[in-house]
Amino acid sequence: MFTPAQDRHCGVVFQDLRLFPHLSLVANVAYGLRSSGMSKQEAHARAAQELTLVGLDELADRKPEQVSGGERQRVALARALVLRPPVLLLDEPFASVDVSSRQGLRDLLPSLVQGYQGSVVLVSHDPEDVQALATNILAFG
Repeated sequence: MFTPAQDRHCGVVFQDLRLFPHLSLVANVAYGLRSSGMSKQEAHARAAQELTLVGLDELADRKPEQVSGGERQRVALARALVLRPPVLLLDEPFASVDVSSRQGLRDLLPSLVQGYQGSVVLVSHDPEDVQALATNILAFG
């Protein structure tokens, strides 16, 4: 049985994240909420709350090219989490950021998903990511 992507209700954060370059950070986070029919005011308010959780509330009006790679990755996390999907897939989410940003994201992610009611699947080749974030580990190969 095939389910179209828009009906799968799965949040995804890729290694090579895709933020909309023409939108502000808050508009990037609010995008999914707006697409689901939420008013602009309510979507931006929820997006602003999510940006506060990832420590980027003061950068909300900037464009993606005006922030660092680690900050863009936190925006991608906020954008995925704001929808509260039942499943959140993190596909090598720290691989494309520098070492200090990677450690900051490793420190941040457990607090972000602590109150999250869905399942989080982390795909990583980095044992440090896995050890820092996983409660259950399934290793292949």
